[in-house]
Amino acid sequence: MLIGTLALFVDWAEASSFFGLNAVEPIYPMLNVGFLTSLFYVAGGALILWLDGKHREGSVLPVSLVAVFRFAGAAAATFALYNALRMEIGNFWDLRQAATMLDAAPTGPYSRGGNISDPSIPYWNAITQIDYSLLFVAVALVVNGKYFRSRATAFAGVVCSGLFFLVFVTAGFAVLTELRELYLRPAEAAFAGDAGSIAVRYVSYAIVGLLLFALAALVRDEELSTLPGAVRKIGFDALLHLVALACLSSEILNLTDIFGIRESEKLGLSILWGIYALFLILIGIGRSKKHLRIGAPRAVRDHACKIVLLRSGRSRDDLENDRLRFARHFAFDRRLSLQQVP
Repeated sequence: MLIGTLALFVDWAEASSFFGLNAVEPIYPMLNVGFLTSLFYVAGGALILWLDGKHREGSVLPVSLVAVFRFAGAAAATFALYNALRMEIGNFWDLRQAATMLDAAPTGPYSRGGNISDPSIPYWNAITQIDYSLLFVAVALVVNGKYFRSRATAFAGVVCSGLFFLVFVTAGFAVLTELRELYLRPAEAAFAGDAGSIAVRYVSYAIVGLLLFALAALVRDEELSTLPGAVRKIGFDALLHLVALACLSSEILNLTDIFGIRESEKLGLSILWGIYALFLILIGIGRSKKHLRIGAPRAVRDHACKIVLLRSGRSRDDLENDRLRFARHFAFDRRLSLQQVP
């Protein structure tokens, strides 16, 4: 299986050199040798794992080493399936971009013209691959929890979830912003976008919610979890609220741009963060979550001070000095009230 894995990586490296608009021949999604090779690899890996499971008693290797090989084989087959489908998404969008190719006329005496294509296609390619990655991990966690019950697979799913969430809230939001910009202010009249450039944002939110739901089910599963219950709950709460706040903040920026009120986006973000911090305090009190009760008040103090001072129109240095003065006054009053308690 090691030789097959190395050969598959070589095939992927060679296939990647033929992607894009410079390809000699178009690569049709699902109808190419690379995808067929990947499917044969996945089927071969699944067959090896199935045969190993049936004849596990006759193995000459130690039990611990057998478990390592089984996990490595399953991980390799799963990654091959993931990457094969991801590459086909790239093939689809490369084909779409080639189909939108137009001849551009010279725009001036020193311009040669050339070929232009839909500038939104690379961004569609990126966001669909990011959404697919989130969806793949969510499905893998659900399937593992229902059928295989593997702790190692569950741990790998948690690590991949954190990585893909990081990609989504950084590169994903940047790509969604570019799609919105190309829809509202198209660079080429021939490639005016449609409402799908806005709607894809909400499809991404739904996929993020699905992965969070799968992680929530994993947190409640004592058999598949290797960490203490308190650590799992705190970690999931941190991930959940960070991702939720990032999505809400991105949506504020999205709506202010669509409705043409971008000068109010900073105030809108400050109000959102303050309200969300108050929301976390209420959850921490209602559900007895000490980590939320402790972490949220500082955010409420900072953002409440920022909102009031932003409305006053004062300079940035004055705002920072008043914020520090407000923080010291808050801390002094709190110490004084604690001293008065009998």
